[in-house]
Amino acid sequence: MQEFIANGRVANIPEDAVGKTANGNVSFKFDFVCDSSLLDEQQQPLSTFFPVQVYGKQAEIMAQSLSKGSPILIKGEIIQRVYTDKNGQRRTHQYLAPA
Repeated sequence: MQEFIANGRVANIPEDAVGKTANGNVSFKFDFVCDSSLLDEQQQPLSTFFPVQVYGKQAEIMAQSLSKGSPILIKGEIIQRVYTDKNGQRRTHQYLAPA
C-alpha cells in the first residue's frame, strides 16, 4: 500500500457531503487543497485539489468538526476507481481515503 501525507485545508464541503453506504455506514466527502512546491508566474505556490472520502466513525467526527478553510493533515491512500459512464465511456475517479 502506498501512503499519502499532506498538510492543507478544507477547500469545499458539498451540500450532499454526508451520506450512508449501502451497508449503513456513514460517509463524508469534501475537497482538500494543499500547496505544491512548484511556483506559478508570480512565484506563489501552485495549489493542488483532491476529493476526499471518509467512512464510519471517522466520517461522523469529521463531518461534525470540519468546515471550509479548516486546516487539516491528511494521511491515507490514493484510491483510483475505473467505471463506465452513461455514454459508455471509460472514466477514472481518484480520491483520498484517510487512514
